[in-house]
Amino acid sequence: MIVKNVEAMKQEVRNLHDGRGTVVGGTLLREEFDTNWQFVDWWTIPKNASIGTHKHEGEEELYFIVSGKGMMTVDTEEREVRAGDLVVTKSGSYHGLRNECGEVIKLLVALVKMWL
Repeated sequence: MIVKNVEAMKQEVRNLHDGRGTVVGGTLLREEFDTNWQFVDWWTIPKNASIGTHKHEGEEELYFIVSGKGMMTVDTEEREVRAGDLVVTKSGSYHGLRNECGEVIKLLVALVKMWL
């Protein structure tokens, strides 16, 4: 059994993927996988901060919004996301998340390497 606590792994990261401000969180799982899963991260994004727009080649990424709401960009589409939303980003797509609201965004991010 693997049990991890987000508070024990918490770190501050400035300008994540060239985003704005400081986000707090970190990697929950990485070495524990025996499959193509690369990582599961947990992040909090305060007001006026963001995970900058970036892309992954040969990997797909999931963003699950646990609480709060923000603006998610995937390629040329921008949409408001909120608690309970799951966003799938495909290999090669540009994506980022910013918090323009007052409430902190809490989210899980998982990355899977594609079978090639």
